[in-house]
Amino acid sequence: MNYPKQIKARRKIDALTGIKSSLDQIRSVIALVYLLYVANGRKSLVKYCIPNGNKIIIAPNLLKAIENYLGRGNLESTINGNPLITNQYEPLYVGVSLLMKLGYLKMEGKQNTAERTGGVRFPKQLYFANNTFVLDLILKGFSEEVRKTSLYEWLRNTKASDRDFEERVCMFLSTCTIFTQFKLRDNNNNEIFFQTEGIYKVLTQNEEVLFSDSHEFVGPTRIYNNVLKENLEPWIGIKKAVLNLKGKDMPDAKSMCGMFSTTLDIYNVNDDSSQVGNNIEEDYYNEETDSEVAIQNYTYFRPFITAIKSKPFLLLAGISGTGKSRIVRELAHACWEKGTKEYNDPKPRNFEMIQVKPNWHDSSELIGYVSRVSGEPIYVAGDFLKFVAKAWEEPDLPYFLCLDEMNLAPVEQYFAEYLSVIESRKADKDGVILTDPLLKTVSSEWYWNLCRELTSDEDLREQFRDEGISIPQNLIVIGTVNMDETTFSFSRKVLDRAMTIEMNEVDLSGGLYKRHEDIGKLGADELIGTTVEGVDVYNQNKSICDTAINYLEKINKVLEGTSFKIAYRTRNETLLYVVNNLPYRQDEDLDEDEVLKEEYVIARALDEITNMKILSRIEGDEAKVSKAFLEELGKVIKEELKEISSCTFDIEETDDAYKSVSLAKLDEMKKRLDSGYTSFWS
Repeated sequence: MNYPKQIKARRKIDALTGIKSSLDQIRSVIALVYLLYVANGRKSLVKYCIPNGNKIIIAPNLLKAIENYLGRGNLESTINGNPLITNQYEPLYVGVSLLMKLGYLKMEGKQNTAERTGGVRFPKQLYFANNTFVLDLILKGFSEEVRKTSLYEWLRNTKASDRDFEERVCMFLSTCTIFTQFKLRDNNNNEIFFQTEGIYKVLTQNEEVLFSDSHEFVGPTRIYNNVLKENLEPWIGIKKAVLNLKGKDMPDAKSMCGMFSTTLDIYNVNDDSSQVGNNIEEDYYNEETDSEVAIQNYTYFRPFITAIKSKPFLLLAGISGTGKSRIVRELAHACWEKGTKEYNDPKPRNFEMIQVKPNWHDSSELIGYVSRVSGEPIYVAGDFLKFVAKAWEEPDLPYFLCLDEMNLAPVEQYFAEYLSVIESRKADKDGVILTDPLLKTVSSEWYWNLCRELTSDEDLREQFRDEGISIPQNLIVIGTVNMDETTFSFSRKVLDRAMTIEMNEVDLSGGLYKRHEDIGKLGADELIGTTVEGVDVYNQNKSICDTAINYLEKINKVLEGTSFKIAYRTRNETLLYVVNNLPYRQDEDLDEDEVLKEEYVIARALDEITNMKILSRIEGDEAKVSKAFLEELGKVIKEELKEISSCTFDIEETDDAYKSVSLAKLDEMKKRLDSGYTSFWS
């Protein structure tokens, strides 16, 4: 039994293949989309619903027009119970726009994620696509009585009593899904990207298709699974996640498969490599194995990207002039398409730099303060709070705040509210990460005025007024750090809450022609994490997480009896970091169709997180941190990384060993101990 045959390198993988949304009652949705098209005079755009409290209902004029067209009354409850009215935006978008391609669905005046929390539904509109026009032509081939009766039956989500209508419309819908991108994970947790052609290729070879996911169905795959279960696919049957051809239609299925494999879409299929590139999920086709694997070659930027997705609070440490703040700006630019205004703008709107001042000892400069100078109290908002509000307005766009020279003032004083709130992060069932409020709601006129000042979005104002101002999921805070006699050291409270990356290596002969590889286009899927706790990734990656936990337990044995011992926070962030590194299996020294072994990728991630989260906390004199202690720690790290990967990690890179960032740092710390005191920081 096989999985669907994977896609050749045709075009960029659509990130929305992974959206966690479901849609059932497919017949009723398709029927209502078409009926709205007819009721609106076959125009390209229809605003089909109006608000009704926290819900939406069909616009009265359209309800009347549909009832008149079908010649049936009392359809209000049927239509208002239709998923096109009751469901959230995301599954509707995936089903109507990505899967069936009947039209482009848009939420009126709202962000696409606005309905993720709570039971509120907002008005939506449909821009009809060519597929709806073609469906209209097909339906005109039926008698008026058959067409209207069958549409009424579909609207009620029942099969049409007219067999010809049922079969012809289902056959048309199956062609609508030809170029939809689907995603599964096999039993080894490898992602499989495929199209319906990949299913038919296996089925027409008289083999069954395994259509199960070791996690759960997501995006178009989840909705297509419902299409199969609701018997809307003419030739494919499904039973217990196994697909079979419906026997009597075998010749037609083979013909359909041949058509699928030769039909071109508007992206000019097959070997057009111009459609592939500058995407974090580039496709590389291996002619020998007739399969592809999504691999990423982000040798320089990978640690930054995966650390951000694991926890959106980073410290970039190193000597002055190594490009720490520039990295933050480049990451912000990478969220825009090349050539756009924001990409070319030295300061895109999703980037803000705040220079820390030595006299900051509270949060008034960053967050703000209540002023009573004019008599009536007013709140003077700080730049950080203003940027937080901007990030809330575009939740699907990563927003980067750079705190330059972060430790010129004591971080735990001027950034206390953020340090507290960042630890309250919790992911809901939809992967939306929420926090406690940074600024709590108060029943004062100055607070209402502040909400009005921060945003013009009425719904966002209400959210701020009712729930306070919390940290949005898409806000990424990165502090640049120079350690010298003019700066403050970091408390363990700060270090425990941040991911630390060192930038001390300097190649003065490098970067004269090209600084480093292009980042390419980054988006929410690459940068915005949807998990917070280790348990959020454990069940889907059990063996990998067990490997990481076993490694941490060995490290903790060396740390036993010291104040450096690690606990649950470090464990959680380690698991997230390792899992977020799994897709990045390409290296600059490999050919494009080669990938790193998963075991090495896991060991490399553990090596890096050891540096970020464990070594960064170690400091003290010889009584607290002895050379014997550091040597024992280094020995365990080296042995465990080799045990995991079957590769040797060492202080320097050689023909027989990879350079370990944690072992190299431990070597520095041992040398520093000769002065009587050592720490992670230079």
